[in-house]
Amino acid sequence: MSKKIFISLLALIALSLVVFKLKYSNKQAPTSSKPSSTSQSNNSSSKLVAFDDFWDKVKSQSQQIFPQQTVYLAGIKSDFAIKQPQADGKADSWKAHIVVCDDIKDVRDNDADKVEKICHGKAKYLTMNRKGVKIEDDLSYYGHVIKFEDLKITPQKAMSLANQAKNYQPNGKEIYLYNLVIGRWHNTPIWEITKKCSVLGEDNSCGPNWVVKVNALTGDLVE
Repeated sequence: MSKKIFISLLALIALSLVVFKLKYSNKQAPTSSKPSSTSQSNNSSSKLVAFDDFWDKVKSQSQQIFPQQTVYLAGIKSDFAIKQPQADGKADSWKAHIVVCDDIKDVRDNDADKVEKICHGKAKYLTMNRKGVKIEDDLSYYGHVIKFEDLKITPQKAMSLANQAKNYQPNGKEIYLYNLVIGRWHNTPIWEITKKCSVLGEDNSCGPNWVVKVNALTGDLVE
């Protein structure tokens, strides 16, 4: 009799184990409706515009806007609409200031080595974001310009040089802004590289904000 009871107990224990395993295997981990920060970053990055694509568009569109004319560059600026990371020459939008000069004058300082070229002419703004390209009029222009071929250093290269100057190692939580200005003397193109923290870097893991200027002709730092 005791043997039968013992066998029955073993069978009951085995059945309980089978039921437990079936219930455990059917349980699914709850799915979070909120995307991870990594997913958000990847989605944001896919919507950014690469400088190389933008620059190709500027060069091709310039010839259509000002056919059979020499087109000059008065500046470039990047921007961001959402505080998600952007780096390596990518931005939410880019804007170029393109100019055709009716007249270019050399203006010399008392120092004979200091020369600035002043362009007076017509200009337009070309903006590019993930939705496409927009052209805006800027009725007239008076200021400094460079030839397209004088832009030797890309913003991504300038960003790398700026990081080296600051001994900074990016961690993927930064927003880099790129602003190309034309220096007064000798019309030198200069990248102003600004580093800020994105929403992913609000824990200060990407350090303080800073601005570094890089000569877009030579790659040298500008004081």
